Amino acid sequence: MKKLNISIIGKSNVGKSSLMNTLCNSYVSSVSEKKQTTRTNIKHNFIKKNSIFTINDTPGYFVKENNLLSSSMKVSYLKSVTESDIILIMFDNTFKLSQKEKSILESLIGSNNQTIIILNKIDLMTKDELKTLKNTIQIYFEKKLFPISTITDDGIESLLKYLDEVLENLKSDVEHDTISENINNLTTQEIIRGVINQLTHGEVPYDCAVHTEKILNKKQNICIKSTIYVEKSNQKKILIGSNGNQIKKIGSISREALEKISNKKIYLELFVVVKKNWKNSHEFLKKLGYIN
Repeated sequence: MKKLNISIIGKSNVGKSSLMNTLCNSYVSSVSEKKQTTRTNIKHNFIKKNSIFTINDTPGYFVKENNLLSSSMKVSYLKSVTESDIILIMFDNTFKLSQKEKSILESLIGSNNQTIIILNKIDLMTKDELKTLKNTIQIYFEKKLFPISTITDDGIESLLKYLDEVLENLKSDVEHDTISENINNLTTQEIIRGVINQLTHGEVPYDCAVHTEKILNKKQNICIKSTIYVEKSNQKKILIGSNGNQIKKIGSISREALEKISNKKIYLELFVVVKKNWKNSHEFLKKLGYIN
């Protein structure tokens, strides 16, 4: 059985997590309209035609914040690139490059990794707009380009067919039993944080982190205990909500997403704690799994 290691790279909010979810056909990475939702590489495996695909959903490659968390995100991104067989560079209908971004992407394309361009959100474009944008992108990058929509699934089958072709040319094989699909701490943390970002509408932007303290995997169910950390007391009040309604909603949506991955009943305990300046704490970021 062959294995293809793929990294999805692009600006925040172009649809990287949505593409990963579409390819894997399950909720495996946090999806949000807010920027930099994914803080660490989330990996997931899926099997198609007796082949294993490992998808890496990377943090936004152009992180502007100046703190220890941002530095760890950049390291995480670089690590995923070096370990990939193929890089999917993703744009959407808002395509526009700064000179710095262009330099970053040119360095990727000039590396030994195979690279293709993904143009997402074609459901939001007319045929003429799509044609113009495709021509513009290919002026910058003379690489194979796949127009897709993660909303309508247009173009997804063509993309999968091409990935199959890339896989066939790989020489290395792996044993199927080396692939694990179990829920882990990082995946759980990112899913819960993605739900928080969706529900708080910008009121708790990037000052929150989730730490999964316990995962007890039983035969019929999984018990998970997670703590949500915020930097300010008013953020804690927002997350808990009136009579605890918001935290209940966060727990309910997170449970549904986790049950879809595990095919087991999930029992999820959530707590909210104030921890100031956590983004610059090396010990805390290591505890969260953002730093090795």
